[in-house]
Amino acid sequence: MLMTVTDTTAVFTWETSRPAETSIRYGTEKDQLDQTAKPGAPKRGNDQAPPGASRFQSCELRNLKPGTQYYYVCHIENAAASNQAAGRFTTLAPPPGEELFSFATMTDTHVGQQIVARLSLRGKLISPGIRWPEPHRPFWRLAVGAAIDEINASGAAFTIIKGDLTDGSTANEFPQARQLFDRLTRPYRVVHGNHDAAAPFLRTFGLAKPWYTFDHQNIHFVILDTEPLASDKDPVLDAELDWLARDLRDHADQWTFVLLHRPILPKLERASGEALTEELLQLGSGLLGRIYGSGASHTIDLATGKTPSVSPNAARKLAALLRAHGRIAGVFAGHLHRNYVGHWPEETGNLPYVETASTKEYPCGYAITRVFTGGYMQSYHTPRDPQCLHWSAMTQDAYARIGLRSKAGDLTERNFVVPFDGLRLSPKRPSGDSSRPGRSEENLRQP
Repeated sequence: MLMTVTDTTAVFTWETSRPAETSIRYGTEKDQLDQTAKPGAPKRGNDQAPPGASRFQSCELRNLKPGTQYYYVCHIENAAASNQAAGRFTTLAPPPGEELFSFATMTDTHVGQQIVARLSLRGKLISPGIRWPEPHRPFWRLAVGAAIDEINASGAAFTIIKGDLTDGSTANEFPQARQLFDRLTRPYRVVHGNHDAAAPFLRTFGLAKPWYTFDHQNIHFVILDTEPLASDKDPVLDAELDWLARDLRDHADQWTFVLLHRPILPKLERASGEALTEELLQLGSGLLGRIYGSGASHTIDLATGKTPSVSPNAARKLAALLRAHGRIAGVFAGHLHRNYVGHWPEETGNLPYVETASTKEYPCGYAITRVFTGGYMQSYHTPRDPQCLHWSAMTQDAYARIGLRSKAGDLTERNFVVPFDGLRLSPKRPSGDSSRPGRSEENLRQP
């Protein structure tokens, strides 16, 4: 699978039925694949397999040209020609201007979770779920730890963890989460998720409120708490939105990234060609409803995003503030454990609403966002550690059994470029509608 594309690299991950030597031949001409790349050696000290001879592999193509189409063939030793994957891709073209910095995001780490993909409806077990086979090494430590190692090596200026840091908010989960995230060698920020009890979340990470802001090189970052947005009746909602309105007015001249846990889009709109279409969702949830009752279809609708994750009225109030500001770069969420880029044209024009998949399970990733004076470029990465790739494959199979096949999203939802001069936050009309770099700072602002 072609997982990651940047302006100069591309990363493939795959699983074979047995350990095998593999390689990728590629080039800019379909009939002239004149370059070859091979996977690196497994990192485990006790693994005696020769370089490339593994069931779970990752291969990076380097020194590619930006904005260029490449063709490729994945070669597997002793495999029939019909089993050799082939295709093409185009590297990203960076937005205009100087590159200022990069930052990383992870989400839904669920520290403390014991099993994934377990589903029971009306007392009947639909999926038993799975565990990582090493009992003293929980899967979240494996997957999140591998992501942290790569983020540390990436040079990202800071990391934002977009909620559901813990799984059950138990007494030992927050200290475990803090210990794990403290392995990040550069600063990190945290977002409050629905699995995170508010009091220990704030206490563990030294926050006065679960919403706050900070600046980096004159780019503004807003961290929001979407739990008050889940209901129109939450008394905290007005206080948070009033605070946000004041903050956005105070930073009207800065490009602003908004990060939160629950996505605020009102309905599911997948990209063209995506397997998880509206029709399939309706068919799947309707079938489950007939077999297991109304609760089953409701569960599937929540898990796939067809049912809104926040109150539609609260979402519109938030969208109005973003539209009024006019320089929102994007809204970045987690929660649904999928890679997805959507838009809300009626409220915010072509403003991107970006979701990234869970770090602790398939596709076990993190995102690197590179910020330029004229826009940003985001790429999604699955850690290349062979054990993490093994866990990703295990959890992919588990979720396919319960009908959630599209967590990885398509290539353009994992890797994309957003130029600032192309953003139009005003609502689209029937007739159509048609940066400033500055000083470097790392201020943490709390209300």
